[in-house]
Amino acid sequence: MGGPPKKKRHHYVPQFVLRNFSPGGDAVPTFVLGSGEFHERSSVRGQCARDYFYGRSGEMEDAFAQSETKVSAVLRRAAVGDLVGFDAPYRVRAFPDTAGHAVLEEHPLHVLREFIYYQTHRTAASADETQEVIDRAAKRWLRKDPRLKKEAPEAFEHLDNVIIKLNDPMRNILYTTGPFKFGMLDMTVKFLVVDEPSFILSDHPVALRNQYSEVNPGGPGALGMLARGLQMIMPVSPTMTVAVYDGDVYECGAEDSVIVKVSARNARVLNEMQLRNAAECVYLHPSVPQDHAELQRTWLNRPRRTQRRVEGPIKDRGDGTFSQFEYTLPAEVAPPPRVRCFRINDRTSETVCRSFGDMQSFPLRSFALSEAVEDMRAVLDWKVKEQILRERRPVSPAWKGWFDSIEDPRSPGGRFHGR
Repeated sequence: MGGPPKKKRHHYVPQFVLRNFSPGGDAVPTFVLGSGEFHERSSVRGQCARDYFYGRSGEMEDAFAQSETKVSAVLRRAAVGDLVGFDAPYRVRAFPDTAGHAVLEEHPLHVLREFIYYQTHRTAASADETQEVIDRAAKRWLRKDPRLKKEAPEAFEHLDNVIIKLNDPMRNILYTTGPFKFGMLDMTVKFLVVDEPSFILSDHPVALRNQYSEVNPGGPGALGMLARGLQMIMPVSPTMTVAVYDGDVYECGAEDSVIVKVSARNARVLNEMQLRNAAECVYLHPSVPQDHAELQRTWLNRPRRTQRRVEGPIKDRGDGTFSQFEYTLPAEVAPPPRVRCFRINDRTSETVCRSFGDMQSFPLRSFALSEAVEDMRAVLDWKVKEQILRERRPVSPAWKGWFDSIEDPRSPGGRFHGR
């Protein structure tokens, strides 16, 4: 009989990143924001980890371990200035074919892009937030269903006293977000560096921001992975932060260099973003002096992260059908100070602007992303139809028109025919 996987303790922030903030590599100074406790030596093995966080099969944990081996090698090269191959093309406007994508996946900056994308979603804070969303959505649905109140009035009355959650939230999150990693292919990657140790790390380390929307109040302010103006920022050592951002909207340092030196002021702003993003802890290298009381006060007074889904405009696809995108709006709270190394210089093509209007009501970054989203939607719709047909499930009259309109995207006249 097969026993449980050997790796019980699963880290949601890689140990190699935590070790970069550790003087000796085995223990990292940890500040617990809620209690105000400071632990000068906390075992790296015990930080940012939960038992079987990625499930008991061990497959997901092994996949992350393989990815992290590549990422740590790229970061070691960047730290010593070995940038051979970093200047090869990696940021695309049109998505490459299968062979082109295989080459692209080996590019060191693409390796980092993909790592930052998954790191955004793979933390305990992300899992806990998803559980809260599931709980609210399930209860909202149950309150609208008259059968619960009629058939189980006691359960209906005490609905707020129970918690509805997923058994395996991380598998659900990564299964849902995994297909959308194509949205990273048009993003730019830079290393933000300082001469002296300055950066702190949190237990939810990828801070999302959209400075473009912050200075364009009429815009959507979207923080979704396909959003125009998106910035994804993660410190990987006390002297280096990785920035993945919309290169059509921002300029950051010299166009031909992946290394950008940032000021002490910018470092403080990046630290404030980490602090706002933290779930429970921040990790402080001894060479980065911090006022613990001020850290706790800032964290306790931070704006709560709340988001809402908003329907975008209906777009004519040109083939007799229409589509409507949804995007995420952050709460209307005061953003941190501006990170000044990002200068807004909107270089979106005239063709894209003509199609998407003022680019403030439609948040996708490019035609390539728009086409990819429509491709994915066509595939998912067809898979739903196939399953319904296979299981011979009835289709309600309200959905019959939509159901009949779904075609196999590979069939003649389908979306993928002739590709």
